Amino acid sequence: MDEETARTIGVLMGIKNFGENEERFKTEEGYDMCQAIREMMEDSRQEGIAEGEARGEARGEARGEIKGSAGQIIEIIDNIRKELHCSLEKACIVGGKTQAEYQQAKAICGKP
Repeated sequence: MDEETARTIGVLMGIKNFGENEERFKTEEGYDMCQAIREMMEDSRQEGIAEGEARGEARGEARGEIKGSAGQIIEIIDNIRKELHCSLEKACIVGGKTQAEYQQAKAICGKP
């Protein structure tokens, strides 16, 4: 492919830094745009992987925070029950939580 066509395709397809790296794609016959496109696709794949990892880390942190909060609720209510020798209902009242919140916390933490 000739130089002008290769540059035009590079710009239109958004091949990063094609102009700066065009020597890498130069062949005896012109330009190897297939290689340029393969590299563009690989760059896109790598960006997607990085974005996916970042999203996964953010979700993991959020889940960890939720699980941590749930664990605190369970610990507080269980400690109140133990120390005051009272029912779940009374411990939840003292702890400022509902029984439903306590049960939900147990479900989040996977406790029966």
